[in-house]
Amino acid sequence: MAKQTEYTSSSYTKPSTDSKKSQSDSTKLSNQSLARIMVETVCRSIVLSNNTAHSLQSAFEMVLKDHR
Repeated sequence: MAKQTEYTSSSYTKPSTDSKKSQSDSTKLSNQSLARIMVETVCRSIVLSNNTAHSLQSAFEMVLKDHR
């Protein structure tokens, strides 16, 4: 039978702070992935199109439309 670990008050972190931390981590992660998608889309559209201003605008419009 596995021995249950006993938490002292010094080593045990409260669940409320854990859930807040994980929530902010997941938000940060989704923002990072969104930024990466935007950069990739912009780079692809610039490579595919010579009209950089138009391709930038259409790329950001496409990304924002996908994530609304």
